[in-house]
Amino acid sequence: MSVLTSKAPIELNMVPGLTVKAATSAQGWTDAYVRAFYGDEDLTPYVSPIVARLLKAKGVTLLECRITGATVGVLAIFRTHGLGGVYCVGTVPEYRRLGVAAAMLAEAKRIIEGEGRRLVLQALTSEGAVDYYLRRGFEILYSKQVLERKFK
Repeated sequence: MSVLTSKAPIELNMVPGLTVKAATSAQGWTDAYVRAFYGDEDLTPYVSPIVARLLKAKGVTLLECRITGATVGVLAIFRTHGLGGVYCVGTVPEYRRLGVAAAMLAEAKRIIEGEGRRLVLQALTSEGAVDYYLRRGFEILYSKQVLERKFK
């Protein structure tokens, strides 16, 4: 696992019609989240109540990226002690490589830094996400191996 922070502007190459806004409905955010991370919409009934609570929680902002009205990406901001923690950055598989995650990260950075906070995020090194963030101007603050799988 690595903890990263953004040190440079995030370059955007977005497709036309892409927008990033705070989520107002649990359903769209939940649907995109389960598709982005699990590919299994059967989890929706379990995730939706959690997302509904987060939408009402103080210090939490759920961002969603939309293309032509469909929610295709999600990101969660949790605020604490001068930090804005970014979590759950996910893009629905068929919309990857269109600038969805970068657009959400840029908006999260704008919001967090506009509040005088520092943006930090966690990424699992094993999933290759760290390289994605490094290419977008993030730098590693801390890295730790949290799980090692041994093969026979």
